[in-house]
Amino acid sequence: MSWPYARWERETLVIGNNHLERCLTARAGEPCLTWSFVNKETGRNYSRPQSREFCLTANGRQMTGHDFVVTHVAIRPGDPVEAIVYLSADQPAMAVELHYQVYS
Repeated sequence: MSWPYARWERETLVIGNNHLERCLTARAGEPCLTWSFVNKETGRNYSRPQSREFCLTANGRQMTGHDFVVTHVAIRPGDPVEAIVYLSADQPAMAVELHYQVYS
């Protein structure tokens, strides 16, 4: 058995394990969006480039991942490994945390 992993390389967040790997754009000042979500056993990429990544409603306004920008990323090692992406929006002023947990 191998350990789950997460690494942030200032522009890309990569999380995964023996079976799956997900790559997200994680540049400060830009939206955090998945560009690759691969089943390592089959090679199939399940990413959907036009995906909203997430959606919420605040004060009657629907907001998606495209409305937020990355401020920073933190990684907590272990099993599960946890990658936390911190996001912010201007209108309305809001902060959001995305928590990605990957198990072995």
